[in-house]
Amino acid sequence: MRGALRWVVLATIRAVFAVAGVGVWLLVAWQVIVVGVVAGPHDLMAVAVAGVASGLALLVTHELGHAAAMWAVGAPLVSLTLVVVRLDWRSGRLAVVPNTRLLGPAAVAWCAATGAGRWQVAAIVAAGPAANLALAGLCLVAAQAANPGPSADIPVAARSAWRDVAVVWPWCRGST
Repeated sequence: MRGALRWVVLATIRAVFAVAGVGVWLLVAWQVIVVGVVAGPHDLMAVAVAGVASGLALLVTHELGHAAAMWAVGAPLVSLTLVVVRLDWRSGRLAVVPNTRLLGPAAVAWCAATGAGRWQVAAIVAAGPAANLALAGLCLVAAQAANPGPSADIPVAARSAWRDVAVVWPWCRGST
């Protein structure tokens, strides 16, 4: 029974990730359609470049979060791949080599976690998403500072708080 339960749990996790992935791609498609139709191809390219750059920043932040947790719990970091560069610790020395695997992972952190306790592994696993959440919070604060939203002459009931935060459309400040 234990093997069947494990299979059900793994199948459920895969299904949740598949549905979430489809949702993300639908949101990306919606953004492309809206920006492409409303603002034109130049703004669409700007949004695409900003999206790729922010995606890579999220990947790097995520893996650096895992690496920091590995260091904090004492699990030795073996290899850290960050988009174009790979850092390998070979026999106590750091080797910096280019990441030449075109179809390999863009960012990944490997550690030698043999003998690590359950809570240490849990801390390492949770550190990547926690780093992404921290970065998202910083981005929201920076976006709110860069674009504080509608002008004061718009009634308070018509304002929508965080939905007015826009880094992509900063020139629309107060124009609604």
